[in-house]
Amino acid sequence: PGGKYMPSLVAEIGECIERHLVKIGVIVPERLAVAGIGGERKGAVCPKCAQPAMTRLDGCETCLECGYSKCG
Repeated sequence: PGGKYMPSLVAEIGECIERHLVKIGVIVPERLAVAGIGGERKGAVCPKCAQPAMTRLDGCETCLECGYSKCG
């Protein structure tokens, strides 16, 4: 009761891995990736590709579009 149906053990493991990757910031959940009108992404603007896709990964600002990183 109150749980989520998983069709297989592999699906359950995938769900756990996905939740972990979201928690540590490696991936952005779809509902958070697209914000409001026009489907614009949240985040600072990347100085290399000019997309608003900068996020903090492993303590470093990184662009999710082109891979640019302020740490090198």
